[in-house]
Amino acid sequence: LRTGQRNTELQSSGRALLSTIRLAQELAIGQQIKHVVKLITTGSPRYQLLKREINNNITTDTIIKEYTLTTGLTWGTFSGLTNNNEIEFNPTGAATNFGSVSLKNQNDKTITLTIKASGYVQIQ
Repeated sequence: LRTGQRNTELQSSGRALLSTIRLAQELAIGQQIKHVVKLITTGSPRYQLLKREINNNITTDTIIKEYTLTTGLTWGTFSGLTNNNEIEFNPTGAATNFGSVSLKNQNDKTITLTIKASGYVQIQ
């Protein structure tokens, strides 16, 4: 693939991840149940949108959807994300797990998403 096409795929995948993170936040507010975006680094790089319910101190995660990164893209660095590289939103829309994550293409170009405690998400 050409460099331009790889960079376009990187930007597109970054926007798709951003949309999924914002969807998790909206679902947490709308359903008044925690929602999570789990970034999976083992096997093929992918992420899941989860609904997290806690009853009697037992946590149950329900996978709403799983997304696989475009071929040639990998996870870059994670910063501040705890609890197994998860971005978690509570029913107020605030992020209880927050920090930043980057995606990297074969040209070593990266795109970074930053999630703040307030729930604000930006892409750089």
